Amino acid sequence: MTIGMKHLKLIRKVGKGAFGSIFIAKDVKNNRRVACKIETKVTSRQLLHEYNIYILVQTTDNERNPAIMPKIYEFGRIQINNDFLNCMVMELLGVSLEKKFNNLKRRFSDATILMIGIRCIEQIKMLHSRNFLHRDIKPENFMLNRNEDSIYIIDLGLGKKFWDSLHNRHIPFRNDKNLTGTARYASVNTAGGCEQGRRDDLESLGYMLIYFWKGRLPWQGIKAETRKEKYEKIFKIKSEIKIKELCEECPKEMVKYMEAVRMLKFTDYPNYDGYIRLFKEALKRMGFEDHTKYEWLEEEK
Repeated sequence: MTIGMKHLKLIRKVGKGAFGSIFIAKDVKNNRRVACKIETKVTSRQLLHEYNIYILVQTTDNERNPAIMPKIYEFGRIQINNDFLNCMVMELLGVSLEKKFNNLKRRFSDATILMIGIRCIEQIKMLHSRNFLHRDIKPENFMLNRNEDSIYIIDLGLGKKFWDSLHNRHIPFRNDKNLTGTARYASVNTAGGCEQGRRDDLESLGYMLIYFWKGRLPWQGIKAETRKEKYEKIFKIKSEIKIKELCEECPKEMVKYMEAVRMLKFTDYPNYDGYIRLFKEALKRMGFEDHTKYEWLEEEK
C-alpha cells in the first residue's frame, strides 16, 4: 500500500463495517499507535459526517475531548493504491463490550452489567446534551479503553441532530421512516417506522443490558424470506412481549427502567439521573454498593 498521509503507517486491519474498515496504524510524527477508520468508497461522505459529529460533540461548551468517546486526532485523505480515501485518525482503544462478553463465555456478573448501564447512561446523556442522537446503541459500539477500566461510546456515523437550534425546537415526529440502526436493539417505535428521539437510544440500551443478563433476546434468530419480513416479525415480538417476561432473569430495577423509557413521548426529556439512581439502588440492594471495578479487573488481582 502507498499512503498519502505519509506520517501514518498502516499495520493491520482489525475491523470492517458497512462504510469502511478499521486499521491499527503507527503515527510516526507523534510516535504513537492509533486507529484509522478508512472509507471504502471514494465518493462517500459518511465518514466526514461522523467526524463532524465527533468534533461538534467534543468542542461544545469549550469542553475538549470529554471522556465519553475516543480522542479524534485528525481527518484527511489517505492514498491507498490509486485512490484517495477519507481517513479519520483516532485514539486506539481496546475491545468492544460484545468481544469482552464473548471472551468471558457470554456471562457478565450482575454488578458489572449494572455498572455498564450507569456508565452508558452517563455517555448517552452527554451526547444528548450536545443535541445529538446515536441511533445505533449496541454492544459493538461501546469500547473499553486500553486499560479496560473505562467504556467509551463509538461509531457516530448514524448520529443525527434532534434539536433544531435555528428555530429552537425538536425535530418533527414522522412515522414513515426506514429502520436506522441494528434491528436486534432497535426500539419498538424505531422498528415500527417512527422518527427516533432521545427515548429510543435509552430503550436500545435497555435491550443491550437484557442481552447481557440473558445471553440472547427473544427475537434473535428470526428467519424470513426478506429483510422487510424479518423486521416485521421482530417488531411484532417486541411490541407484544410483556416487559416482565422480557426482563426475566434480570434485577427488578430493569423492569422499572424499561417501563420508564417505554412511557416516554417523542419529545420528552428523559430522567437520566433517575435511571442512574435506579441502577445504583440495585447495586446497593444486591450487596454491591462498594463495587467499583468491572469483573475482568477483579480477576486480574
